[in-house]
Order: sequence, then C-alpha cells, then structure tokens
Amino acid sequence: MVARERRIYSQNGEDGIIEALFSQIGITDRSFVEIGADDGRENCTRQLVGSGWSGVWIEADPRKAEASKAFAGSKVRVLAAAVRRDNVVRLLHAAGVPPAPDLLVLDIDGNDWWVLDALLHEFHPRVVVVEYNATFQPGQWWVQRYRADRTWDGTFRHGASLDALTDLTRSSGLMLVACDSHGVNAFFVESGAASTTDAAAPGDVGYHYVGPWFSSSVWGHPRVPSDGQAMFAMDREELDRVSIIQPRRVGSNGPFAPEEPVTVQVCVDNLSSATLRSADPAPVHLGLSWRELGDPDDEWREPRRGLLQVPVPARRRRRLSAWLPAPSLPGRYRLSVTLVQENVGWLDPERPGGQATIDVEVITSAPTRPTDPTPLA
Repeated sequence: MVARERRIYSQNGEDGIIEALFSQIGITDRSFVEIGADDGRENCTRQLVGSGWSGVWIEADPRKAEASKAFAGSKVRVLAAAVRRDNVVRLLHAAGVPPAPDLLVLDIDGNDWWVLDALLHEFHPRVVVVEYNATFQPGQWWVQRYRADRTWDGTFRHGASLDALTDLTRSSGLMLVACDSHGVNAFFVESGAASTTDAAAPGDVGYHYVGPWFSSSVWGHPRVPSDGQAMFAMDREELDRVSIIQPRRVGSNGPFAPEEPVTVQVCVDNLSSATLRSADPAPVHLGLSWRELGDPDDEWREPRRGLLQVPVPARRRRRLSAWLPAPSLPGRYRLSVTLVQENVGWLDPERPGGQATIDVEVITSAPTRPTDPTPLA
C-alpha cells in the first residue's frame, strides 16, 4: 500500500493511499470527517473536496479554522472546536455527520486514542486514518494519559502506540491495512472489506509498523523529564557520553555546484554503555542540515537522515561517512552533522561534541564531480 502514496494536499502521501483504498473497497456516500484539519492548505481530505465529496473539518485553533474556509467550498462545514472525548459525539451529531461516513481522519497530537474510543461507540466509519506514535515498537501498548486540555508539548510523548490503536479499532470492526512510509499515520478499513484490498497481512502490527522517519525540525523532538511513563531509549546521561567530532570533506576542497552531492566523514565517539545502530529498540541515524553563513536568523534547513553503515560499539570510536545535496542557490553555507535518536532525542547541539560542522561554498560555475554517495533517507 505504501507504493500508492501520492501527495497532493496531504503531508505524507496520504492522498494516494486513501484514493487506492476507496478504489478497492468502493465508495458509499462520499462523506468524511477530519478532526485536526489545520488551515485547509494541507490535510488529508482537501483532495476529496474537489472530487465531489462533502464533510466536516474540525480545528481547535479558531484562526486556522477561519482560514480553512477559503479551501472548504460549499460542501464542507468548518467547526472551530477543541475536540474531547466528552464532546466529540455531540459535535459530530450537530454537524450532521452520518452514522457511517466513508472516511474519518484524526490527528490532534495528544488525546487521539481517547477521542477515537468515544467516537467509535456512536459512529462507524468505513476507513479510519489516525496518527500513531512510532516511538513505541510493535509489542509496546502505550496510550498517553487523558487530560481534557491536552495539547502537544513538542516532545515524543503524544497519542498512542500502533498496538493500542489496532486493539481499539479491532473491537469496533476495523482492521489495520497500512502505515505510511514516514511512520506517521495508520490506515484501518472495515474488517469485511479488508480482504478486497491489496494489503498484505491485514491486522498484523509487526508487518505494517513503520518507524519514525519524519522530521519535525532539525534537532527533532526534545526530551522532557519523565512523568512516570517508560522511556524506550537511551537516557540523557548516556546520550551525553556520545560525541560527533573530527568532520572532514571527502574529495575536492573546492566549491560545489548547486545540488551537487557533498560527502563528509565524521568520527562518532561512543563512551556510553550502549551500541549505536540504526535498528530497534532506539535507532540512531546521522542527521545533516544546512545553514546559510552571514545570516544570523537563518535556521537549519533541508534536514536529512542516513543509516549508520556499521554499528558503533560501546566505548569505541568509529569514522562514518554520509552525503546530502548542496543547497540549490549560490552562497556560503555551513553543513551540520549530528546524531539522531529517532523520535526521542538528538545530541544537544549546544554542548561540545553535539554537532560537527563544515563550511561549503556553492557557485553556479563549479564542476560536477563523479561521486558514489551513501544514500540518505
């Protein structure tokens, strides 16, 4: 199903997967509900509006809800409301949502599991798209504690694990058929229709799970002190024993052409008690990004992530290489290389060893050199 991903107005290719699912299971009333619809410029159902569908967009931020009306058209009702488990059914009834809409999309970065639980007692959508927390691996049942005013705090603690969402939807007659390739959304269809899709192993969490390959920012989701919930990753003390040092360019020291591959090597100094590898339970990757020199307000941009070619054993040092394209516009740039512990913590860029940097010049007349770079995600 991941091969069907196509991005028109969605963030992670959901447009293509949704289109593929309905081409296989059929469409009934062309109705949808999207909770957490943002400002309408980028969501999972805007593409359907242009295909004659009708539905409801709900957004907690009143400014975004108002802005979304410019994209909603006459067939979409926009509600500015903070959805909770005790008001979701009332809101949907008031908006005229049918008992069995074709599609439900839910993304509220917090109480998703609780809202979905309340909703599924009253409504029976044929397809559900809901964000899952890919920090938690198959076999880890985790749900964020409910609080009515819950909002995302910017950390990895949000929503629910794929196991928890799969158990919940299964009890309401829905079956897991896919996750997108970024590890953001899970897709569920009516159990009776699952066999009509081309999804392999319907309902199998281990088969469909995708780890967190999205990039929330250059430095990722920050850590916060534990609130009593288990943290499935290296703790802060161990992470502070890991440094990335001794950066050097590979190949010519001259300027680069726009978007020419830039290959670098860095040394990972691992003084922790854990082996660093791009695998479970706490996958670690190289993270690379650019900043334009001379612009103090310019943020790190174009972040990319690359697998570690080989593990870095505990209390050992290893040199690794990676690459990313040069910026597309001429200028002087700083390349930052750091380590990413997926979806949980990155090395602190403000401490020594938290990042390594190399300055690069990009000019339009630079020769393009042959390279054999190591692929990045």
